[in-house]
Amino acid sequence: MTKKRKAHTQVELIAIVVIVAAVTLAAIAIPRMSRNSAAARTRACRTNVAMMNTQIEVYYSENSSWPTALTDITNDPNYFPKGAPSCPAGGNYSIDGTTHRVSCSAHGH
Repeated sequence: MTKKRKAHTQVELIAIVVIVAAVTLAAIAIPRMSRNSAAARTRACRTNVAMMNTQIEVYYSENSSWPTALTDITNDPNYFPKGAPSCPAGGNYSIDGTTHRVSCSAHGH
C-alpha cells in the first residue's frame, strides 16, 4: 500500500497569503484611523471655539457690551443660523466672564 502525500495547492497558498496580508493591514490601519478620528474631532472643536470667539467679538461690536452667557450668541440665529455648535467629542462649551473667551470641557481650549 502506498500512502498518498497531501500537498497544498497554489490556490490554498494564495488564500493563506491573502488572509495574512488582510490581518496585517487591519492591524496597521485600524489604530491609525482611530488616531485620525480623534485628531479630527479635536480640530473640529478648535474650529467651533474660534468661531464662537469671533461671534463674541461681533456681539461686542454691535452691542458695546460682552454677552453675559454663551447662549446669548449660540441661541441667536443672527450669530448661528444653523444652531449652536457642539463639541464632536461630547464636551461642553463655556464662556469665561473675565476674558470673554470660550473653552471646551473635553479639550481644554
